[in-house]
Amino acid sequence: MSLAQIQEIGAREGWWTLHRGRHGFFELVELWIENQFLLELLPPEFAAQYRDFMQPQNLKQVIAATTA
Repeated sequence: MSLAQIQEIGAREGWWTLHRGRHGFFELVELWIENQFLLELLPPEFAAQYRDFMQPQNLKQVIAATTA
């Protein structure tokens, strides 16, 4: 489902719904069920960013940069 649909569910239920970036690499949505249990969701509009980030060559670059 889309970001808008997730936010609509959160608003309807009174649950926190946060659009987050993960250190500039990709975006996701935090949906806090009953404002206590976290679900991290990846709407289709963020999937390409996540797939690109998770490619082995990109992960190697990130790890190398953070350990240097």
